[in-house]
Amino acid sequence: MSTRAAFTAGQPTRCSGVYVMHWETARLVVFVPRRWLGSRPVPCEVVPAAHGQPRDPPEFLGEPLPQDWRHHPGLRFDVTVDVTPLEQGRFGHGGLLRWRLRVDEWVSVSRQAQRPPREYGRQSPP
Repeated sequence: MSTRAAFTAGQPTRCSGVYVMHWETARLVVFVPRRWLGSRPVPCEVVPAAHGQPRDPPEFLGEPLPQDWRHHPGLRFDVTVDVTPLEQGRFGHGGLLRWRLRVDEWVSVSRQAQRPPREYGRQSPP
């Protein structure tokens, strides 16, 4: 990947990032190096490849989804994947996602520890 563009459409590549399985917008966030200020996050839409390939990290790991996963912050996975970038644009809810990537192979997947839900200003009763 170059420092200016995250991907080149049609050119298969291997990348690592964080897959966030969220009820509203599931995404793969890839961190692209830049000249100044470290790296920038590039959120991407993931499109499953051919039949027989896992659609998402839980399917790759063979784990069932927690029953209440939609009521908490997104499940997070550290992933390394072989992808083919299909197109650049604005995808997903509100145009948040910048690239559409076809996952050719899930190389490695590990689940991050789940963060507790935020209370958003609620206080415990005395």
